[in-house]
Amino acid sequence: MKIKRLVSIGLAVCLTLVFSATAFAATPSTSTSTSVSAANVSPLYPSPNPPPPGYVGWAIVTAQPSMIVRSGPGSNYSNIGTVLYGDSVYCYSVDSNEWAYIGNGGYVSAYYLIKQ
Repeated sequence: MKIKRLVSIGLAVCLTLVFSATAFAATPSTSTSTSVSAANVSPLYPSPNPPPPGYVGWAIVTAQPSMIVRSGPGSNYSNIGTVLYGDSVYCYSVDSNEWAYIGNGGYVSAYYLIKQ
């Protein structure tokens, strides 16, 4: 009985680590570390200052607990990963429909990003 319980706990810990790790990160050679302040972002709602179309630069994820990274610029594209609340992502471009290309074939909704 104790062995079953230890195996169950070990499996739960492993799954937690696997699913809590950032599955997708696109960062240029220079990385910055920025935290999101509760004073300027409500994690349950869209960003008050999303990057505008044409924006290139760093942005912080405001979706909580995470945001889906898609294979194309739209919710109809397949899910290829996630980025976590508070993560910094580099936007290589933001299109007129407010989808940000973050590299490696990944797109996120700019609606849930706050530009740095």
